[in-house]
Amino acid sequence: MKNTYIPKLDDFYKALQENRVSMHETEHYVGFKYNINTTFNQLWDDVTINARGITFDKETGEIVARPFKKFFNHTELMTVDGVLTTLGEKLKAEYRPNLTGKFRAMNKLDGSLGIVFFDRYSDKENKWRVKTGGSFTADQSGWAQEWFETNVDYTKLDPYITYLFEIIYNGDRHVVRYDFEGMALLGMINIKTGEEYSLDTLIATAKELGVKMSEVVEFDNFNDMMKVVSEYPKELEGVVVTFDNGYKCKLKGIEYCELFKVMNNLTEREMYMRYNPVTDIFYANVDPTKGYRNIDDEVLEIPEELPEIRTYADNLRERMHNIFNIVYDYAVDFLKTGLTGKERYDYVKIKLDEYPQYLGLVLSTMKDIEKGDTKYASVKVGIKKLLR
Repeated sequence: MKNTYIPKLDDFYKALQENRVSMHETEHYVGFKYNINTTFNQLWDDVTINARGITFDKETGEIVARPFKKFFNHTELMTVDGVLTTLGEKLKAEYRPNLTGKFRAMNKLDGSLGIVFFDRYSDKENKWRVKTGGSFTADQSGWAQEWFETNVDYTKLDPYITYLFEIIYNGDRHVVRYDFEGMALLGMINIKTGEEYSLDTLIATAKELGVKMSEVVEFDNFNDMMKVVSEYPKELEGVVVTFDNGYKCKLKGIEYCELFKVMNNLTEREMYMRYNPVTDIFYANVDPTKGYRNIDDEVLEIPEELPEIRTYADNLRERMHNIFNIVYDYAVDFLKTGLTGKERYDYVKIKLDEYPQYLGLVLSTMKDIEKGDTKYASVKVGIKKLLR
């Protein structure tokens, strides 16, 4: 199961300049993860699909850690005709799986992805390092590094393989609480070829290393799998399916998704309040006592478990953009008259007779254009209020 695209460091630097990925780095390594702009605007291609913590040697440009490609919930993948593809037609046909025959899947653990790779520059006897998809120094990776060094015989690892684990520890806030802490083996990928090793190889390796592995489950067909997983109890998040062509997708249980939604307080009203129309961003940390003003610049990542909330967020932003463009075009056109004061007001009011709700917005936009104020802050706040 090979990945036909060969990732190159320059491709990811280019995506960084285009604001499609974020970057994390150390003295010797640089890693990339798709960012909020990509998830919001569906900017999926070979680069962003592979940007799930992929890590390069800065000096040589070689890949040193090659995690899973980004994979999606099955609900995100259904086209109108019911054919399972990757986000409709946004990716190449080679990603499309075969839905016939029996399926083996792994029950999905509710933790954080741990990427274990060989650190050639380390002066330690154990040169294996744990990172997450978006950081070399996250709390999860620090805890996992200590656990890994204590519990895994690194001499049995192959430096040409990236080992992927689920990090389960109590300091990480998730929906499901487990009766153990540790790392469970999820996958193994050949760094050079992109080949993902088979489930049977994974089972044998987990046994050899003495680590946990998520339960393997079998289904007669895809529809049966969807039905069974939808009825999972809240203690089971769902499954990850790997198809014959290497393609993966996630199926989540209904009870888990509902509990996730409650725990994260992600309602449409909450999303509306967290949206800053001036920056066009939904913020993670806001102060409800100050009009939901953002406390810092951390962007809220809308979980894939809540596709209806993501759809609401996308629609809100789209409606904001559409109304602003209409208002702006009116303002530019009306400024050509050269009118000012009451004459301007009366003229604009008559012209907007069918759209009186835009009157104040257009007049404010005209003033901002005249002042050279390109933020249009009061206009955008006004549009947001209009959309309430």
